[in-house]
Amino acid sequence: MGQPQTHYQILKVPKRATPEEIRKAWKKAAFGYHPDRAVSRGLSERCEKAAKRRFSKVRTAYEVLSDPTKRKEYDFSLSAAGKREKAEEARREARSRQAAERRAERERQEQEREARRRRRDLNRAKEDHRARWRAMQIRRRQAGTLLDAELEEWGWIREEIDEAKHRLARMLFGR
Repeated sequence: MGQPQTHYQILKVPKRATPEEIRKAWKKAAFGYHPDRAVSRGLSERCEKAAKRRFSKVRTAYEVLSDPTKRKEYDFSLSAAGKREKAEEARREARSRQAAERRAERERQEQEREARRRRRDLNRAKEDHRARWRAMQIRRRQAGTLLDAELEEWGWIREEIDEAKHRLARMLFGR
């Protein structure tokens, strides 16, 4: 397909063309590619669509080149300085995107560390609970009965473990 055409190439005018030359070139191109003319000439639908696309390009080129401000910006974008500026902007965007990706990765790793720490704490609480339960069972066998104070301690430990489980579930699953 080749390189894309510039607005100057579309209107077939030199870069230093005057506004009057641009207007004349636009009228000539618009007259030749106007979709209504394609219909009146009895061209196929495919040719008619091509004429519409070409007319749209001609219209866009004229809109840019006929406005002095837009034309100056367009000329700058075609120049080497404009290309360098676009390349620098692309590099800045890439660096910004990479920094955001690194931040997201650090946050994900921190969340994983926090989840591992919470699981470790929960496992420690479970082990502590099992050790207390075993000790209580041993005392029960030795004494033959449970004391009220031991039952209260057991209830308090159970509540602590349940609360730790709920905190972990909220942290891991957002519940």
